[in-house]
Amino acid sequence: LHVEHVALFYFIAWLFAMTSMYLVMFLSMWLDNPGRFIAMVLLMLQLGGSGGTFPMEITNHFYNVIHPFLPMTHSILGFRQAITSGIASGTVGYGIFYMILVAVISLGLLWLVMHRLQKKGLMGISQLDDNQKLQAVEK
Repeated sequence: LHVEHVALFYFIAWLFAMTSMYLVMFLSMWLDNPGRFIAMVLLMLQLGGSGGTFPMEITNHFYNVIHPFLPMTHSILGFRQAITSGIASGTVGYGIFYMILVAVISLGLLWLVMHRLQKKGLMGISQLDDNQKLQAVEK
């Protein structure tokens, strides 16, 4: 495929990567292993509900309800615009705004969680620490 707007394509890719990373980091730091599980569930929901795998017209009602709230939905619209110039720029502008909003909120919540963990002296302590110790002993 020939990409019409290469800079927009790379910007959308970078923005979605940052948004996803901040969201997963927040969930992982806040809830530890359950947060990682929620992040994986969110990824699976995004794959089905973002309109990238299947058109939204043929998916069930649940995915159509969550469709506008998923960051991947807006990144896919941005990618489509960057590749073909076939989507209104207002739609892409809103998608960029939405991904920035999710990234900033996730980053702010991550900062609050890290601050709380630091005050409690739990920063750097994870449920996975015992598993890592066990793996080191086996080697």
